[in-house]
Order: sequence, then C-alpha cells, then structure tokens
Amino acid sequence: MMSSSRVITAIVVTVAVLGGTALVLFGPSLPRTAPVPSADRPPNVLLIVIDALRADHLGCYGNKRIATPHIDRFAREGVLFEQAYAQASWTKSSVASMLTGFFPYRLGVFTELGEGSVLPDEADTIAERLRARGYATCLVSANPYICPQHGFAQGFSHVACVPPSAPDATARVRDRTVTALRKKKEPSPFFMYVHFLDPHDPYTRVSGCEPGLQGREVEDQHVLAGEAFVLSGEKRLGDRMYEGAIPEPLPLEPEELGYLRDLYACEVTGIDRAVGAIRSTLEEEGFLSDTLVIITSDHGEEFLEHGHLRHGYQLFEETVRVPLIVRFPHHTGSAARYARPVGLIDLFPTILALTSGRGAPEDAGGGAHVGVLPPFAFASASEPPGEVLALGMTRWRNLDRAFVRTRHGKLIVDFATGEKNWYDLARDPGENHPLSLSKSPHAAEALAALERIIRESEQNAYPPATPPRPSPEETEQLRSLGYVQ
Repeated sequence: MMSSSRVITAIVVTVAVLGGTALVLFGPSLPRTAPVPSADRPPNVLLIVIDALRADHLGCYGNKRIATPHIDRFAREGVLFEQAYAQASWTKSSVASMLTGFFPYRLGVFTELGEGSVLPDEADTIAERLRARGYATCLVSANPYICPQHGFAQGFSHVACVPPSAPDATARVRDRTVTALRKKKEPSPFFMYVHFLDPHDPYTRVSGCEPGLQGREVEDQHVLAGEAFVLSGEKRLGDRMYEGAIPEPLPLEPEELGYLRDLYACEVTGIDRAVGAIRSTLEEEGFLSDTLVIITSDHGEEFLEHGHLRHGYQLFEETVRVPLIVRFPHHTGSAARYARPVGLIDLFPTILALTSGRGAPEDAGGGAHVGVLPPFAFASASEPPGEVLALGMTRWRNLDRAFVRTRHGKLIVDFATGEKNWYDLARDPGENHPLSLSKSPHAAEALAALERIIRESEQNAYPPATPPRPSPEETEQLRSLGYVQ
C-alpha cells in the first residue's frame, strides 16, 4: 500500500469557498474547481448504481480490453476512487448501507424474503433527507429488490421499477431516466437514484459485441445463455442453501469460462452506452453543470477466482471492491485519483455535505468510522479516526462473514467457523495466501475495530420490518435472477 504521504498522485490541495465554509479538495489540478454551486442553489444529485460491476472491467480502472468511454469520461472529469468497497457482496445489504450511512448489522437487511428482507422505516435515507430540503426525488430501478416492497422507495416522490426479465431492461432504465430528466421543469433541485441490473447474470449478448463472441467452441447451452445461476450450482441445491449448504459450480472448461466473462464484458459496454445517453440528456437539458454525478456498483462478480461464480458468498476483492467515480458540479476539466480505501457507506454523509454547504450533520452516518469522503472533507472536519477505512459483511443463506479493509491490508472473518485470515494486498493482491493474525501487527487492531463496530451496530439495531407477501409476478422475477427457488 502507498504511504499516507503518497495517497493521491500529484497532490494539490485546493480550498474552495462554499457558503462561507472552506472545502478541501485533492487532485492533480483542481485550483479552479468549485465542488458545488452556491448554498443558494444546491446541486442536483444523480446516483447511478450499476449492478454487479467489477472495478477492473472499466477502462478508467486499467482495463484495456473493454471499451467504456462514457464512464471513463466522467472519471477524467472528477475523482476516481481506486479502492472503493461495498458494505456487502450482494445487493440489498449493500444498497441499504449506501442509502442510510449505517452498517448492515444495524439495519438487519440480511435476507431476500421474509424477516430481515426489508429496509426499516426508522432508517432515514438520502432521499428522505433531501426531499425534506425541497428536492424532487426519483427512483428508477431494474433490480426488484430496490423497489417499494422492500423498503427502498422511502423518500422518493416518483418511482419506476422496470421488470428485470425484460430483454431490454437496460434500455428501459435508460429511457425512464431520460424521460424523467426531460420532464423536470420545476426550479427545485433533484435527486435521482438509477439502478441498472446489467451486468448481473444471466449475461446476454448486447448489440455490437457479436464479432468477439463468434467462432467460440462452446456447446453448453447454459454457458451460451450466460446462465451463471445454473452454472454456479445454486439451482441444484434449491432450499438446502437456506440450511447452510454452499453451492459448488459445475465443471467449466477454460473456453467456457472465457465465454462467460466475454458475455459479462459485453453487457458492461452496453451499460456504458446507456450512461452516455443519460449524460447527453443532462447536457441537452442544461443540468450537467449543476449536477453532482456519482457512478458506482453495489458489488462485484466472481469468475472462479476463489472457487465460485456470481456473488454473495465471499468477501474477496472481486465481489466487494467496486468502482466509485464522483464528478462534482461546475467541472473545469480537472481530475484526481484517490488511492486509500473508502466505503460506499460514506456516500450518505458526503452527499449531505456537498448539498448543504455546511458539512455533514452530526447524525449523518453510522459512527466514528463513517464520514465525508476524504477528498471532499470540510476543512473543519477530519478523517474518521483509527485504521478502519472500509468494512462489509455477508449474512444471508446462513453465512456470517465480515471483512475490514485498512490501509495496511484486509481481514476476513468467518464467524460460523471461527476462521480469521489476514491478507497483505500489497504483496498478495489476489488474496491467495492468507496469513494468521499473528503475522501482522495491524490485524489485531482491525479485528478489535470490527468487533466494536458490530457490537455498537447491533446494540442500536432497528426492529425488523414486517415484509409484505411477494406477488406471484415478483416471485417469478426473483426466480429468474436466481434469488429464490
């Protein structure tokens, strides 16, 4: 890992005045960049979440094979976080933390259906906070979990849920977003949360990718259809997974695994074009210069790096390290890359800070380890104390695992088995050589911080919400994604 004195390449510190408050920005050339408009006119906020998108599948994160020019452009114009982490390796827990600023242990959103499957009403969301300030709020989602029946529509005045099984789900999310932007005529600022389902499996061919997929020696129909849910072994287990059974993927030839990855990459390029269409609309409607644009993902995706396909079971880099790009209003062509680890949980206080002109309120996050993202930290504030910079967990299908990412490495704890492994990511970026906690002086500190955060979160946990009975249509939608049997 880089030392703290070399966290950001070509560090330049800029102080921008926002509503009488100094805001410290970091980057190679930000001397004329105002991060938000004046306090008299709060910025619009567009939060784009691209489901199951790995950071290493974007050009701006170093991928030379996959073309993502539109997302890369946003990265060139803002701050790219090189080590951003989701707070879970599956959608519902991850987004719950992102929208509320609380760790999953406090929110209790651990399951797909039934108890523990609904975001509690008591937890304020970004949408609720911003709507109380006069923002128009809009939710567009193709993931059925991020919809009203699971509690994620709290604070949104307009909600559009797109059927995930629709073959043109990405296009529908794009078009719903574009239409909402074009219909926005009132003077109030807006907050839009846009959730694309692709590149979530099943992976499908997207127009323009066909040449790279032709001539491949693949015969398995499940591979050709991109049905990672079937290939992961989950379909064979059925309800046994809820008894603690862990699926084992079906045998795959290297050519078959490569084909799956190419289908996944194909969907990434399709999402990039959709992001480009949304950007064009922002420009056409005159919103881009006054909009805080955030692009991220809820989790990544496994391709047998650690013995699994899909996501949700493990907490290795391929499933919890995600892209995070923040383009602030009144962009002047500057760019920055921030290298230290951060968590998506910090988006809640960061958005509140950048839209208020006063910094995040005291109740804007889940404790000492949640705060405004460091590049946007107000001069009067400091970074969260201690070494914990990102923390996450998975606790569904009877799994109970957590990780802590610090500037020194990463700790993964399996509470069900008692196994604790420390990874020196500087020397072992693939997490192939776990170390015992005694091998690092920082591991014990990370474990103590993890236990403290879990204890504090569970002591203040919200009561579980009563979930509604899913409709047959919703059950079928979830089944098509492999979420339920």
